[in-house]
Amino acid sequence: TQSTGSLKMSINKRRNYASLNTPHTANQPQYQNFTPQPPSTQVTDYHQSTSYSSLSPVIPRTEHQQDLKNATISHDLNQSNSTAVTNNNPIKPCSAAHVRVTTGVFPSTPNLAKEVSLPLGFIIHPLCEEAERQIPIIDPGRGGVIRCRRCRSYINAYVNFMDQGKRWKCNLCFFSNDVPPDYYSSLDASGKRMDLLERPELTNGVVEFIASSDYMARMPEPVVYFFCIDVSYNTVTSGLLEITAKTILNCLDHLPGSKNSKIGFLTYDSSLGYFNLNSSLTAPQMLVVSEPNATTFTPHFDAIVNVESSRKIIEKLLHILPKIFSQSRNVQNCFVSALQASLATLKKYGGKLIVLSTAFPSVSKGPGNLKVREDERLLGTDKEVSLLKPQSEFYKEFGLEASKFNVSIDLFLFVTSKYSDVATLSEMCQITGGQIFYYPEFVSPRHGIKEKEQFEKDLERNLRRPIGLEGVMRVRCSKGLKIINYFGNFFCRSTDLLVLPTIDSDKAFGVQLEITDSLTSVSHVCLQTALLYTTALGQRRIRCFTVALPTTTQALDILNYADVEAVVNLIGKMAIDKLYDTSLSDTREAIFYKCAQILRSCKKADRSHNSHSSLVLLESLKHMPLYLLALIKSKMFRSGKDISSDTRAYALALCRTLPITLGTYYIFPNLFQLNNMAPECGLITEDGNIILPMQVNLSSSRLDSQGIFLLDDGQILILWVGKNADASWLYHVFGIGTLQSADLGQLHPLANDDPDSLATRVSNIVFYLRSLKPLFQKLYIFREGDPTDQIFYTYFVEDRGSISYPDFISKLTAEINSS
Repeated sequence: TQSTGSLKMSINKRRNYASLNTPHTANQPQYQNFTPQPPSTQVTDYHQSTSYSSLSPVIPRTEHQQDLKNATISHDLNQSNSTAVTNNNPIKPCSAAHVRVTTGVFPSTPNLAKEVSLPLGFIIHPLCEEAERQIPIIDPGRGGVIRCRRCRSYINAYVNFMDQGKRWKCNLCFFSNDVPPDYYSSLDASGKRMDLLERPELTNGVVEFIASSDYMARMPEPVVYFFCIDVSYNTVTSGLLEITAKTILNCLDHLPGSKNSKIGFLTYDSSLGYFNLNSSLTAPQMLVVSEPNATTFTPHFDAIVNVESSRKIIEKLLHILPKIFSQSRNVQNCFVSALQASLATLKKYGGKLIVLSTAFPSVSKGPGNLKVREDERLLGTDKEVSLLKPQSEFYKEFGLEASKFNVSIDLFLFVTSKYSDVATLSEMCQITGGQIFYYPEFVSPRHGIKEKEQFEKDLERNLRRPIGLEGVMRVRCSKGLKIINYFGNFFCRSTDLLVLPTIDSDKAFGVQLEITDSLTSVSHVCLQTALLYTTALGQRRIRCFTVALPTTTQALDILNYADVEAVVNLIGKMAIDKLYDTSLSDTREAIFYKCAQILRSCKKADRSHNSHSSLVLLESLKHMPLYLLALIKSKMFRSGKDISSDTRAYALALCRTLPITLGTYYIFPNLFQLNNMAPECGLITEDGNIILPMQVNLSSSRLDSQGIFLLDDGQILILWVGKNADASWLYHVFGIGTLQSADLGQLHPLANDDPDSLATRVSNIVFYLRSLKPLFQKLYIFREGDPTDQIFYTYFVEDRGSISYPDFISKLTAEINSS
């Protein structure tokens, strides 16, 4: 049974954000101190008779970062075969905003790793905005960046200098390297370099080197934004074209590349439209290609121009673009030809291809032709996996071709029919390091306005967020460790080089590790991730993240320092990979058995606990069962015919790249009760934050017909109003005493000039929750008893549904005690 549930993968398969009352961060040690002292171990003992209330805690979003001096390490830390990580080294460790490892202490043998069952690996968020200003930028000079001659790792804070400073030992492969003459410094009595404090790369876990021409295949190109815009009937009549033009116009001054940015446009319906925006023109010119299958066509002008020099022409085009197609009745689209024509235009430059589509590809034959294959009989069954796999190889091959020319693809997909085939179309975004944006209710009479608002904010974020170009990323680790899988949006070249045509601040990546050899001879292991990329301002740089972790021979040490959110995030990414090779039920079963394996290890490791019938949870992992139950019940994996294959495919694509904090919100949302919140809730504090109401459990037992609740899953906000909600509350917040005849699609809290008013406080809470996320969250308002409020109930992971939380705990206990 356990082998069936294994989530171990083969490599051949394919803004850490501030929290609410306090920020999310890892339960990670600080790595500069290698003289740990034992802490008091906290153990939660869950008997089958435990009360329901104690089994379903509200998980606090708190920061609990520990130092290794509080760790329980059971053997002496022998420095003989490792690097000079000492108590008096002024090392600033890698920020948890950038890297979170599943455990702060690594097992020293393969057998111990197997015994613990904890997935080993880390989640990395390379361009996290939260920690961007903390990264020192280093110009290595003519000598270039110093690297190990054997493993090619970059010099870092955990290397050891020896032989009077003439040589340095690599902290990954232990090779002894010569110190270049222009980098030489003598050592003091403790073996530290005399210039240590003048060398940021030797005192920081994260640094960024300015790269020399040796790291350039060509001279850096400016950021290019190329828009491939559907101008068929649906786009025009829905107002999408007008929103698009307006948003791009408003973002011209805020593009990351500043004055160096370039831009281009192509429109498509049944024909293609190229635009000449040369700065010498007095007005934009449009060239129409009425035979779009002629993909070898090249316009006689350069369709990509510098934003600054052609600013007036670009602005004129964006002002008149909606008018050009205002009378269009063309319902056809040549989606595939538009993609191919856009890539042909971008090949010379690389950059971002931003595609807007409102219709299912309508070509009758040829490459890229898709069939409507949605079958409600398959939804929620094991056969649904066939709907989650791409039905055509064309979009994968197109993505590979785009990646070759350093082009990433962002697809904004607007649903105007019942089916869009997100599973197939999203593959080209995944391979190129891009992203898919999905708007299933764009033409909905009730929610269409909110979808349009969401799109406007999403496009604005897409154009303004920090970005890197022509990136490649490689992970190196200590001898005895092996990388067995990567997770995220990229193309993996030569087994270990991740190709990222563009990389932005909203994407994270997962790395799964395996211990292949004994590590008992070393006191710690090191992980180094190097991202080579071009900044938006055209400078080639190498961003290095180096983490050092102590090793232990005791399972309890490893489990005590587990980062539960990193563990759940990595298990989720592993489960997504597993789903495509098995089924929904097998994947849910695999998550359950992985949870049982880890809890069995907790019970075995805590030898002081002798009860046979209880479930033992260490403090570090006490919320893991609830998180993993939430993962099982998420849109990605739960059964039921209420989730379309497009919705599930989008959830899978989204969670593949979510950083840890947003990934946790997505499966386990925050729920606030607003109708009885304290008077200070919603007020602005001295430091500019908002006081939030108390969180309540994700259980429908907490709801009542007089209640008003706000749910935040990181992607959307839902305000649920009970049918007997206080009319005075509704009047003060919405200006109406009842929601019975209200248009909920247009309703929103009405802030006023009184900072203490209820309406302003509720508006502050909504605004503050949105401000913590990179993408805009639309606010849905549901009335109790409406058919749509069933969506709200799907978030209550503690309820029965397929299985309640108490029953899940009982099932885990039975499984653990059965072996």
